[in-house]
Amino acid sequence: MLDSGAFTFMSNSKNKYLFKESNTKSSKSETVDWNSYVARYADFILEHDIHDFFELDIDSVVGLSKVEDLRKSLEHRTARQCIPVWHKSRGLDNWNSLVKDYPCVAVGGIVIGEIRRSQFKYLLKLCDLAHDHACKIHGLGVSHEQLGTNRYRFDSTDTSVWSVGHRFAYVYKFTGKRLIKFSKPEGQLMDAEKVIAHNFLEWMKFQRYLLHAGWSMKP
Repeated sequence: MLDSGAFTFMSNSKNKYLFKESNTKSSKSETVDWNSYVARYADFILEHDIHDFFELDIDSVVGLSKVEDLRKSLEHRTARQCIPVWHKSRGLDNWNSLVKDYPCVAVGGIVIGEIRRSQFKYLLKLCDLAHDHACKIHGLGVSHEQLGTNRYRFDSTDTSVWSVGHRFAYVYKFTGKRLIKFSKPEGQLMDAEKVIAHNFLEWMKFQRYLLHAGWSMKP
């Protein structure tokens, strides 16, 4: 699955860019031409023959109407359906429409806390509604530490937490059914490259477990 880069782009550039329409000029900051961004994104998709790619879910920046226009442009340029990224602000009616029209829909906003932990229980209903229409659900930035292994019945998820252990001084250990995190003993140093390699292998074990043994659509 190819990410649009919108989240990273906005996070890294929030103090440098003003997110305005391409015809709006600013003397203080650069502007982002989202139409041009979509065109280059579509060219990359076609050049590399990518079939699973996410829309630019920049609702909070340009509004849902503009996001939907960008989605149409992206799909027109690629002649392929993208993976829409639903946000809580879009509402349930929008969710029901997306899962009817698309074979796969992603849920966004979990990483940044847009969907609060107390609201995770509603993800069950969202997944059930999607599966009723044979639509698969991808959880963006979802790790086992947030949502458990199969509690919310996502069809797929992605996470980068395996790659940051060397930054926050911890390692993972797969027990055969779940991952346990161990903090670095006080006063000891860590070899960053070895920690990254170790955590990657432990997460691979966990992934294989979910794929072959421990994952179920049943609650």
